[in-house]
Order: sequence, then structure tokens, then C-alpha cells
Amino acid sequence: MTSGSGANIENPTGPARRNMISAAGLAVLSLLAWALLVIWLRPTFVGDEWHHVPAIQGIAQGNWDAANELPMPPGYHLLLALPAWLVGHSLLAIRLSHFVCSLVVLLAFHLAARTCLPRYGPADLLRCAWHPLLLPLWIFVYTDLLALAGVLFGLYFQRRRQHFLAGVVLALACLVRQSTIIWAALVAAWAAAELWQQLRPPHRLADLLRNALPRLWPYLLPIIPVAWFVLLVGPVRSTESHNDLCFNPAQFYLLPLVAALLWAPRWLADFGQAWTTRFGPALLHARVSLLLVAIVGVLMLAFSNPHTWNQDWNYLRNWPLLGMAHYRLWRGPLAALMVLFIATETWSTWRQPLRRTLASVWGCAVLFLSLHFLADPRYYIIPLLLVELLRARNPTTTRRLTVWYLALSLMVATFILARPGGLIGIW
Repeated sequence: MTSGSGANIENPTGPARRNMISAAGLAVLSLLAWALLVIWLRPTFVGDEWHHVPAIQGIAQGNWDAANELPMPPGYHLLLALPAWLVGHSLLAIRLSHFVCSLVVLLAFHLAARTCLPRYGPADLLRCAWHPLLLPLWIFVYTDLLALAGVLFGLYFQRRRQHFLAGVVLALACLVRQSTIIWAALVAAWAAAELWQQLRPPHRLADLLRNALPRLWPYLLPIIPVAWFVLLVGPVRSTESHNDLCFNPAQFYLLPLVAALLWAPRWLADFGQAWTTRFGPALLHARVSLLLVAIVGVLMLAFSNPHTWNQDWNYLRNWPLLGMAHYRLWRGPLAALMVLFIATETWSTWRQPLRRTLASVWGCAVLFLSLHFLADPRYYIIPLLLVELLRARNPTTTRRLTVWYLALSLMVATFILARPGGLIGIW
């Protein structure tokens, strides 16, 4: 990522500032309304709250047994235990404390977007607040939003060359989820790439190392909490084998399907443009057509859905996976959709000014997801948001995406609020 990538809006005009304040107010009020609805209609534990809330309550009472059963470090739970110790540790109190902490994501997104997006505006902030993948996490007691906040703050400080602060917040994010080390390493790599471009040619790797250590050593800080956790208890601490590090091919079917749904207004417009200039003419060649048919066929045959938690129809995330598993007729259309989306996204990414940076995000996403056995949209939040922050786009697409996100979030909210309590999940 070059230092000049993404002209920012550091000194917005008066009307622009008022519009941004209005958008921030609307975002917070809409999230507060959502939180109150959840508290009213889903007043009992939901999904992983069965694990996280007892851990927070236990720490507040001086008992670490529940926290020691979790597959991640207890940084998030320790943070939430402080208000629980002060104001009470009921589910309501912990949810409200989590909601207040989760709003930090809006600030982190605002700062990161202001330094990355050339035409950052109110619609971008609203799109973050109304993001369908983030919606349940604003109020339900899950760790993912604080890890996301750490990565976004890390990106912001890295772009402003405040490397010590970047290293600190990324280390804190790793105390929330140890797998965040992958995204911390990506931000560190961007800082090193920026430093490399600043060196006067001819330069060598030795020059980079000699100049990098005095400036970029804070990016080694995230290694400390991860190394402490791994050496103390192992890569994952859990009695559940379903949390083990394991490759799941269904992960790489669900990701493009989720991204295709989220970005439908953008990638379908890109597909129309790509069809007339690249795809249509290419398909006139028999070899290209046969290759695409072969790829779709391989995807249909290679599909598997091994994780037990991905077998439940009560979770929205499992619907496409179970559809492909139980109804083979689903496999062809969904595999074809995946191919169209991936081809269009690759073509569109190649035309981006920051195509190498975007490629590095996708590369880290593959590594990150390869370590997660459960196929879950929560794991797609960081890479998909980073892609949105780094892509150039036009105001029309931004507005359409914002309205589309709101529509999707309303549908997801209806699904969540209509579900009974218990282990039935947030999607």
C-alpha cells in the first residue's frame, strides 16, 4: 500500500461535516433501536453467548473455570468483566456493556475509511452500521467486533505512520482472538512495503531490514500475546474438537456465495461491463467454454460439508451448504454463480489502483479461513471490510450498496428476532 493510495478527507467542509455527524447519529440510533429489540424479544442466551457470558460472569466473580474452557485468550472477557463487576453481571448488563464497546467499531471504521477512501462520505459510515454480517454482533456477546476494531485501528495508525500505536492495538486485538495475528502480519507487511518504496534506488533487502527495525519493531508486539497463549495452552484451548484447527472445503464455497450476495449491486454491474469487453468474446472460443464447464463440474464434485455445526437448518449460513449437500440440483447453479462472481471480482480487482494490496487481502483470507473448521460468515468480516476500504468505487455504487445492506440487514433482523431462544444461532 503506497502512502498516496486513497486520498483522504482530513478537513471536510462545514456541510460535509454536518452530513457526517448526521450519519453518525442515525447509525448509533438505528443500532440502539436494534439492541433494544433484541433485549426485548431475545432476552435469553443466544448461540455462543452460552459460552462467553458465563466466562465474563466468572471472571467478575474471581472464577476463571469457564474462561479456561474457551478456544481463545480471555482478553475480551476480561474487558467485559470490569463493568460486570461494577454494575452487575446479568445478561442484560453484559449485553449493554458489549453494545457500548462495540460502537468503537464505528469510530475505527470512520478513521480507517477517512485515510483510505478517496471519496469517503456518510453513506460509507451507514454501510458499516447496517452491514448484514455485523448486525447481530452489535448486541450479542461475541468477540469478533473488538478484534475487527483492533485491525481497523491498526490500519489507521499504519497509514498515518504511527507504528507504535498500530502495534499496540493489533496486539490487543490478538488478545481477543489469536487468529488476528494473520491480519496484524498483513498490516505490518503493508508498512514494510511502504518503507521499501520510500528508499532511494538502488536498494536491497538488507537496506530494508536496516531501516525497518528502528521504525517497524512495534509490529512484533502482536507476537507476544499469541506466543504466550500458544506456549501456555496450545493453538486452541477448548474441549470441543469442533474448534480445532482444521481445513474445511465448505468454507471456500460459502465465502464467494456470501460475498456475491453482499456485493450484488457492484459485481453485477461489473459483470455487465466485463461481459461486453472480455467474457463474451472469450466464450466464443470453445476451449474457454469447455474450461468453465469443467471448473463448474469440479466444484460440484469436490463439495463437502464435514462440520457438524454446519448441518443445522436453523442457521441461515448453512442453507446454501445444506442445499448443495442434500439437493444435488443446487450444486450446478451455485457453482456457476461462484465462478461468475470470482471471475468478475478478479477482473475488477485487476483494474484497481491497489490491485496488489487487494490481492494480499485475498491471500491472507485464504490462509485465515484455512485454519477455521466451522464455515461461518463471522470469519469473512475482516477481509470483506478491508476489500471495501481499499477498492475505488463511484458514488452511485456506494449509494446502491448502502440501500442493499439496509435491506439485507432488515431481513436478517427479522429472521433473528423470529427465532426461539437457546442454541439457535445469530444467522
